[in-house]
Amino acid sequence: MNRTPQRASADAAVSPFIELKRSQWRELRKSMPQVLSESELEQLRGIGDEIDLDEVSEVYLPLSRLINLRVEAQRSLNQATETFIGEPMPPTPYI
Repeated sequence: MNRTPQRASADAAVSPFIELKRSQWRELRKSMPQVLSESELEQLRGIGDEIDLDEVSEVYLPLSRLINLRVEAQRSLNQATETFIGEPMPPTPYI
């Protein structure tokens, strides 16, 4: 499987976004243990929410892992900046 995310061509506008197909998200999920049961998902569902455990496993689990990696990377960058500058950085939310 080609795990390379789709990026803008050299002629297209530069974008910070990547596009992954559902099958690519599914492949990324293979290295992660299932951490949510059907009963836990039921407690998290909103009114009229049709999401099922397969969708959570295939898309949202890898997505949440990616977000967590980005948050941790930002924290590491902040720590490196603090070390370089020699002063504490004010905490900022991850958006």
